[in-house]
Amino acid sequence: MINKALQTLSFIFLMFMLSCGEQDVKEPMVKDEMPEMTGTAPSPRINMLNQQIRENPDNAELYYLRSKEYYELRKFGEALFDINRAIEKDPEQSDYHLKQGKIYFENFDITRSMNSLRKAHELKPDRDDALYFMGKYMYYFAQYEEAMGFANRALRLDIFNPDVYFLKAMIFKETGEIDKAISNFQTAVEQDPEFYHAYVQLGLLFGEKQDPLTVRYFQNALRVDPESTESLYGIALYYQGKEDFEKAMDYYKQIIEIDSRHERAYYNKGFIYFQQDSLEKADRHFGIAINISPTFADAYYMRGLCAEAENDFVTAEFYYRQALRLEEHALASRGLDRIGR
Repeated sequence: MINKALQTLSFIFLMFMLSCGEQDVKEPMVKDEMPEMTGTAPSPRINMLNQQIRENPDNAELYYLRSKEYYELRKFGEALFDINRAIEKDPEQSDYHLKQGKIYFENFDITRSMNSLRKAHELKPDRDDALYFMGKYMYYFAQYEEAMGFANRALRLDIFNPDVYFLKAMIFKETGEIDKAISNFQTAVEQDPEFYHAYVQLGLLFGEKQDPLTVRYFQNALRVDPESTESLYGIALYYQGKEDFEKAMDYYKQIIEIDSRHERAYYNKGFIYFQQDSLEKADRHFGIAINISPTFADAYYMRGLCAEAENDFVTAEFYYRQALRLEEHALASRGLDRIGR
């Protein structure tokens, strides 16, 4: 059997984290730069709009529509040029200013973004979406009081808007008011039963409490997106925390079938094998995690722990030092102390 002290040390190392990605944005184009209207357009829709603009260059709506197309393609410079042209030709359209505000935000110009959104709301006071986006952008900049103010104003215009309840929930979550966060996430899914991100957030919050509702919320997220590895991972972590290793392993297997490079799934499978005294399988899975993510310090530490459990102190030292090379790793330091290195 593995030394119980080592099991205790390893158990505190189980991590509950999900990953997210980032996308790059373009710098805005200067005002006199015009999107290319000859050659191959980035989409058939833009190609059609190019032709319509050539035939009717003073039509503001065409520039607005092309701006929307560029925005969806994340070509924010071209989108900004077109929406500015649309506003020059018809400055009283609330939709144009709303789109301009969203584009400015993508280009990290929060001041102009907020000014555009305020103008959109001024031109059409009954639109809740301008207030919602102002609240959302304030949330991104951790201005939670201002964000909540915009959210509450938006709800006064539309009490059934699920996005606003989600925004309020995220604000409450960030400020530590978890019960209120849960209540607002639940209201969001009541208003929109397909609200994937709200189900995930509920799964995460209930997962922190090891509440059985964790599984239900993540399963609802899977109903919306059957290949959601973050939802499968949340369920797997729940069962792992409950020491229902068979179910946890099944969900980790499903994750790997969808994403063969999910290093956390391999790592956590290795952790379970370690808890079950299957050191060879554990070490192999930690090795796979390292092959996928060579800077995964925790996986190096666990390989060191496997070697230490086998009394292979030379190998253990190697992996502990690898972990320490990557970060200040307290457990790896203690491992070196234990083996006298």
